[in-house]
Amino acid sequence: MLGRAIYKASASMVSSLRLSSAHTFPLLHTPTIVHPTRSFSFTPTVLGLEDFFDSSKGWVWNEKELPTGRAWLAAELRNKSFDDLHSLWWVCCKEKNKLYSQQMEARRFDIFFPHKDRIQQVKLTMSRLKLVIWERREAWMQAQAILKTEQARQELLDSGMSTEEVEDRLVEMFPVPIVDSGKAVERKRWTMKTSRTMTYRTKKSKAKNSNWSVV
Repeated sequence: MLGRAIYKASASMVSSLRLSSAHTFPLLHTPTIVHPTRSFSFTPTVLGLEDFFDSSKGWVWNEKELPTGRAWLAAELRNKSFDDLHSLWWVCCKEKNKLYSQQMEARRFDIFFPHKDRIQQVKLTMSRLKLVIWERREAWMQAQAILKTEQARQELLDSGMSTEEVEDRLVEMFPVPIVDSGKAVERKRWTMKTSRTMTYRTKKSKAKNSNWSVV
């Protein structure tokens, strides 16, 4: 009974990560066929640690047995939904972990690792995923900036101010141009992250020096 319950729980977790359709993401596809809005090919679902191997026999060490294609293009990823991009990101994470594990085993036994190109293709897909997500975030922030500006303009016009006065007032209220609104937010976030990192390193250094002085 316990084994059946664990199996059902694992199956529900895996099914929740699958797409709404009956297809899942292929990490790479054949380079000879390029469809800007292609669908996802079906891959069988396996549970447990078997999902981190190429087949039930283990890893594939011969490149001919597991041919790979190119990475996903940014133009193709822009046509996908957020759920699709999220699912593909975790597929890439799992594939990268699997390849790195196989690479470590190859080093341990001093044998040739044939899938270096696959690792590069996975990394390229993940970097393009980040690019597409950032483009959507930047577009959303620009839309929010436009909405706030128009609401403020309407309120100032309703208060009786002239058009020239309204424009001058809007420049004071929103000094960052709408086109740069996303970049400004990102710069602020990066500055805060850098500041937190420096604060953490300073505290860690002080604690380390304090321990040394006690000893």
